Amino acid sequence: MQQEKGEDANSDPIRKFAAERSHQDSRTSNEYGRAAGQAMLLLNGGAGSAVVALANKDEITPALLNAFPLILTGYGLGVLFAAFMIYFMTRALDDWNVYWLTWIDTSRIEERDKVRFSARRFWRSANVCFFGAAVAFVFATVSVGLAIRPEN
Repeated sequence: MQQEKGEDANSDPIRKFAAERSHQDSRTSNEYGRAAGQAMLLLNGGAGSAVVALANKDEITPALLNAFPLILTGYGLGVLFAAFMIYFMTRALDDWNVYWLTWIDTSRIEERDKVRFSARRFWRSANVCFFGAAVAFVFATVSVGLAIRPEN
């Protein structure tokens, strides 16, 4: 659908919807995605700090001492995954913004498929990183539990 000379881009219902959708999607996805990423950063970072504090106790078991590098590596990977999740999510949202804007600006229609592909790729990467952070947290926490359990 070509835009007539002098016609306002927002008068076309599809373009108006695309503009509103772009703003709404960006705002909502950014809020929830950022909160999830920050939660994973805090969980893994806070748990890693707690393990360091636990290791500074006077009586540290040999099992915890041996597991210490593995545990900190797990929490560290969780922090790294969470940071990449936030980065990939931001990139995906930027691309989705451009995607919706191509519906408004017909001169940019050629880049629509390329931007959509890129947005999906970054969004999938963000999801993988979220699950990576969650798995790292569970792995490291189970390792702590096994290291501090009383020996029978």
